[in-house]
Amino acid sequence: MGDSQATPARASILPPAPSTIDTDRGRTVRIQLDPVGKWDSVVACVAGGGPDKPTQIIGHCSYIFLTPESLTATLGRPDMLGRFGLSMRRARLLTLLINGLEAQSACSGFWIFGLPNAQGPQFLPCSDLMPMADLLEAILTLARAMSGTAESGQILSALSDRRFYHGGGWEGGVASTSNNADQKEYFPLYLSPVSLVKSGVIGQVATVRLSEVGPMLGEYSGVIIEPDAGYALVIPKDQLP
Repeated sequence: MGDSQATPARASILPPAPSTIDTDRGRTVRIQLDPVGKWDSVVACVAGGGPDKPTQIIGHCSYIFLTPESLTATLGRPDMLGRFGLSMRRARLLTLLINGLEAQSACSGFWIFGLPNAQGPQFLPCSDLMPMADLLEAILTLARAMSGTAESGQILSALSDRRFYHGGGWEGGVASTSNNADQKEYFPLYLSPVSLVKSGVIGQVATVRLSEVGPMLGEYSGVIIEPDAGYALVIPKDQLP
């Protein structure tokens, strides 16, 4: 009885999945959301399904609130969500996005509330975010390493098969520290060519796996993944797979 009463109220406050997907609009929303730039943001997400089996996916959508103000404006006080058959969870934005992508057969996309300079909630289709799924997962792995919420063995296992980008610097198959010896104790690796370019690397771009980089490090003490980001990870040479 309670659920049947909650369903109309829930439908009146949460927008349904769009009947058509606007790819150009979805791309704009993705750029405005900037999930990589907001890697450490903790946001709110409403959940349905009751307290025993809460689910992030409601009516084929995930509803994410970037600010407390956007949540209150849409649903009222968080302690009043129960009257709509809803609850609230707080999590990293990246976690919520990845969870939705993993449930893509049941989730068509994300309604984003509180996007700066946007009029009302904006819809981000899973199809527009899927090309970034691997990158978002890797960033989340590094964030977990930084916060200590995952063991080093789990981190290395999650990253071991990934190809990282670097700007060369190999001499005879061995990395050279001659150009920046004071800064290059650890050889820099990047998750994407975009972050490599943003770091100022110009010229040759190559890729390498963690399992391949060890014998090539020469005088380096190890590697540093994403050295210019807040989730940078240092791996000493003797801990590389």
